[in-house]
Amino acid sequence: APTVRAGVPDRWELSLSGTYGGSKTEIYSPTYNQGKITATTRPNYNNTFTTIEAGANGSLFQMPGGMARLALGMGYRSVKLDVNSIRTTSTGANTPVYLFSAKRDIYFGYSELSIPLVGADNRSPLFEQLLVTGAARYENYRGVGDVLTPKFGLIYKPTTEVTIKGSWGKSFKAATLFQAGQAREAFLAPAFIFSPGSPGGLPVILIDGGNSTLKPERATTWTASVGYAPGFAEGLRIEASYFHILYKDRVAAPISSIVTALDPMYADLYVLNPTLEQVNSTLASLNTGLTNQSGGPFNPSAVGAIVDNSLQNISRLTAQGIDLAIDYRHKLGSRDQLQLNIAGSYLESDQQLAGGMPVVQRAGIIYNPPHWRGRAAATWQRDNFSLTGVASYIGGTLDNRFQPSARVGSFTTLDAVARIQTSEERGLLGGVDVTLAIQNILNEKPDSIRTTNPAAFPFDSTNYSSIGRTISVTISKTW
Repeated sequence: APTVRAGVPDRWELSLSGTYGGSKTEIYSPTYNQGKITATTRPNYNNTFTTIEAGANGSLFQMPGGMARLALGMGYRSVKLDVNSIRTTSTGANTPVYLFSAKRDIYFGYSELSIPLVGADNRSPLFEQLLVTGAARYENYRGVGDVLTPKFGLIYKPTTEVTIKGSWGKSFKAATLFQAGQAREAFLAPAFIFSPGSPGGLPVILIDGGNSTLKPERATTWTASVGYAPGFAEGLRIEASYFHILYKDRVAAPISSIVTALDPMYADLYVLNPTLEQVNSTLASLNTGLTNQSGGPFNPSAVGAIVDNSLQNISRLTAQGIDLAIDYRHKLGSRDQLQLNIAGSYLESDQQLAGGMPVVQRAGIIYNPPHWRGRAAATWQRDNFSLTGVASYIGGTLDNRFQPSARVGSFTTLDAVARIQTSEERGLLGGVDVTLAIQNILNEKPDSIRTTNPAAFPFDSTNYSSIGRTISVTISKTW
């Protein structure tokens, strides 16, 4: 990823950068039946990424509050994905399961303008600083479409202690090649894992995977924040912010918990008591066939439902919340320093799968982000030694998959980090850094949750970690 920069007259800078990257992933996935491997699937994924970008930034003209500045640029980006998945049976027969290759070329251009209306030269009471910014970005996705997205920002300081910021903007994101080209897979699941249950107690065909008809995601975002650095308490800074994001056509699997796949709210995603023709037609449309996880033989005439949980464009998703951060630095004598950090957030979110369907709460529900999160840290430093303690809190959620609903408890962990750096600048001990870290000191475990699926984790693995106390030592040296 090389970059070349060059200065030109009138305080401007030109830049030219390029990036090339690639990755190769090979997966070995065996299928078992009564303890014996009956088949193995080997999906191979190859990704390549290429981009080149030219940019320029510098001063434009003098404003009352300072020099107006402009940044602009243009470039080209290319992504490519190759998928080769082969299934080998116990008899040694090889069958191509899924072959996929796609490439996307993107051309883009952008500009950003910064205009200081009030600055050090013309400040007055209640107007210490006033800075306005505007930006626009154009992207052309070959085969998908093109879009122009704007963004505007404001920084206002009524005094040297208070800073008010605000921004509004739009964003655009095309579905990734993997989201659009990922194979659709079908699994035959036993009826007992579902709540509500499957008609007649019959197994259910679950479909997941990609979707070649996905539309681009769009979002409108605005934020506002207030920062306070009081003069009477040097080293203290408090900042509170609010954000609101409205997503349209966001790409996601619509059902977050398979247990609730047959809930009436997902009626548009499933077919109850499908006919033999519907079952055969569904399976014929899939490259990967059917994986039987029901524990019994597959009878296409005895299927309770077909559920399509492949990636889709969610009609509307809203997320909004408040963040609070407090930072404090204080010197304790000539050698010691204390740093305190406290951060917390509250989140609300809901989604509507399609027009006319109900709006469903997301935040605070199991397998979705909780409402509350918090973190507190304290660091004491003396010369080249520092000791840090951290307390992290993840709020609880509501498990409404079964009745009655039940609370999933919060998750709090304590961590500690000790670090020492050598004072020598040269020689064998010069530039040596030794760090001892203990994560989850109290060996906290997440709450157990109700589950009817023997293959599912017995805890909310989306939000909480099952990794217990972990001790690590890191030694590094720089020259």
